[in-house]
Amino acid sequence: MSNISDKKIDIAAFCETWLADMNNPTTAVIKSFGYKILHSFRKDKKGGGTALVYNGVYTMSCVQSSTVFSTFEHTAASIKTATGTKVIFVTVYRLRLCVDTTA
Repeated sequence: MSNISDKKIDIAAFCETWLADMNNPTTAVIKSFGYKILHSFRKDKKGGGTALVYNGVYTMSCVQSSTVFSTFEHTAASIKTATGTKVIFVTVYRLRLCVDTTA
């Protein structure tokens, strides 16, 4: 986190976060640096997950998708700029699928 904070990065995208919920030591560290996190947890397995970590001076809102994707995980959020333009950020993690190529 100090790398992100020292370089004054406003928004960072992460894959394979391995976070199980929002109340854990990792999110506490993120918040201690003045950042917030929007996270998509992997509910049915360990590992995985995607997140957007952003400077707490901004307000980001989750963008919900009505589609359930089977080949990737994602976190999507929107932010409004000072001029009122809406910008959407998406973190995508493509799942590695086991494919039998011997057939």
